[in-house]
Amino acid sequence: MKSPKRYLFLSVLLLLMLFLSACSGGNQTEQAQTGSEDQAPVAEGAASEETNAGEAAPQEGSAEEAPAEGDTGSESQTGGVPEDIPIMEGAYNMQITPDGTNISYRIDAEIEDVVTYYQEALASLGWEMTRSPDTMTASMGTMGRTNANGDRVTLSLQYNPKGLFTVLQMVVLRGD
Repeated sequence: MKSPKRYLFLSVLLLLMLFLSACSGGNQTEQAQTGSEDQAPVAEGAASEETNAGEAAPQEGSAEEAPAEGDTGSESQTGGVPEDIPIMEGAYNMQITPDGTNISYRIDAEIEDVVTYYQEALASLGWEMTRSPDTMTASMGTMGRTNANGDRVTLSLQYNPKGLFTVLQMVVLRGD
């Protein structure tokens, strides 16, 4: 009969090998340093790919180009963005649902600048503040607006101080 020390040694060795194989990275590849590790999942038809310059390449279901700042959202907007929803100049990583009811993008701007832009741009397009006032903290904000047709738009903003960009998410609900 073999010694119990030998069985104990083999058991510990086997457990150690299992632990090491379970905890090792294996053949996993690291994500490229393009910021893709913090991107949210994208719905089908709403994806945009980044080019080497870091700008969004047009895809089906996304805006081909952002309108100039102050643009009120007319014919220059494509890719499912409603005409009465302005998009801030310099938007990238834009994701739009095919029906244009959910829009998200990043902008290299402080959250205060983005809030000021949307307060002015939405007002010029006939959107009025809802019963709830705009709320904003140092790095997060929300805005709600309605128009004469009974449509509603809600904006959620979050500033990333490490990446120096703001993520904007809009939900558009039509009154029809």
